[in-house]
Amino acid sequence: MREVLVSFILLLMVGCSSMNSPKPSTKTVLEKYMDFNTSYYTRLEYVKKNYKYLHNPKEEILGLLTLDDLNLLSKNKQIKKNRYHRYKKINLEKIYTDIKDAIRDKNFVKYMTKKDKTAKLSSVIYNKNKAIIQYAGGDETCIWSTQYLLIIKGKQLLIYEFGGFSAMYGPVSPIK
Repeated sequence: MREVLVSFILLLMVGCSSMNSPKPSTKTVLEKYMDFNTSYYTRLEYVKKNYKYLHNPKEEILGLLTLDDLNLLSKNKQIKKNRYHRYKKINLEKIYTDIKDAIRDKNFVKYMTKKDKTAKLSSVIYNKNKAIIQYAGGDETCIWSTQYLLIIKGKQLLIYEFGGFSAMYGPVSPIK
């Protein structure tokens, strides 16, 4: 207990001393607009982690992907634009072969921050040049999530919005 208290006091002292001398911001565009607590999974890792949910149709968990969604990451899967809420094509700064690099591209970050200023990138499920990403956010009254399918085609990134959820916080009775 004593070590915890000493650590807390030292942390508080360091925090207070840094408040007196403001440092210039060294944040890059990515650090400023993206959440680095993002979970990254390959398609197979995601299936293994969520095997019980994905293979039990009775169990429905809000915000998790289905096997049909994950099949969009297959190599020869044809994408039908009418299945999606929105479709957007953006030009990337350069040609990428790995989708994880493309989601860090300045043009993609700029598009996503303009589209939704409050949500953060929460998960990425990828397979070579395709990924399903999920942005999550919330405020005082509700939480939401939006899912996108991303495909790299040369120097272009195709963005399909295909799912997500929103939910209002329920009323909470005071504890007595």
